[in-house]
Amino acid sequence: MGNVGMKRYRTAPAGAIALIMLGLLAGCTPLRERSVMGLTKRDGTVVIALNRCGYLTVSTIAIETGDGDAWRIDRGEAHAVNDVIAFEVPDGWQNTDDDFTALGAGVDYRLTGRAAGDPASAIVFTSTSLDRLGPDEVLVAGQRGKPKVVNLTAFQSAQCVL
Repeated sequence: MGNVGMKRYRTAPAGAIALIMLGLLAGCTPLRERSVMGLTKRDGTVVIALNRCGYLTVSTIAIETGDGDAWRIDRGEAHAVNDVIAFEVPDGWQNTDDDFTALGAGVDYRLTGRAAGDPASAIVFTSTSLDRLGPDEVLVAGQRGKPKVVNLTAFQSAQCVL
């Protein structure tokens, strides 16, 4: 009888540790994540860089101000694209809001969008923050609403997240 109780004692901690480890592994997120959207500049033009991530193709893009003004486009049934030049509508897409057609100095903006029906992480930016970007840099959503700058190659090669 003493051995039976001892076996339970020895296997109980091992079983608990195994369950904890499985729980931790199931909740892990990839170390390398990428946003489905980012902002960059090419030859002085603001470009919204998009990542195709399997089913996560961006269907709506908006640049919004705190005053409620927006420039917004919707893909509808058109083909997904890799990049969108800000304030230009890709072939087949529809412009659904065009309260402004250029970025102004000293204005806070938010780049928002939807992919696979879910909202993509918003990127808060100003025209000045875009002017600071290097030629191979992309502004993406960071922690706690603060944007972060990443290398274009890293932006395009890591695992996708909204």
